[in-house]
Amino acid sequence: MVVARERSLGYLSRRSATRCAIWKRVRVDGQLILNSLPQRIDAAENGLGLAYVPEDSVLDALAEGRLVRVLEAWCPAFTGYHLFYPSRRQHTTAFALLIAALRHS
Repeated sequence: MVVARERSLGYLSRRSATRCAIWKRVRVDGQLILNSLPQRIDAAENGLGLAYVPEDSVLDALAEGRLVRVLEAWCPAFTGYHLFYPSRRQHTTAFALLIAALRHS
């Protein structure tokens, strides 16, 4: 999901997006580059630009109008989180409990 207030945040490399097999390559120039999810959300809420973030991390901000969706048609649907782990016979108790909890949620 892409959310925004005003200007665009910069990225280190060019970004590609696809929709209906149409590719667009856009160079985004900016003065701010962030890797941390909370920092990207804070920057977007303060009007510093666009932030590409998981929708569930900004639901409250969207509902309260602090952020708005942009380029929604270009954002793929989120199918859920996935966990990949080694198929060893012996897992730690904590890891086995995590797997069990995630399977039943």
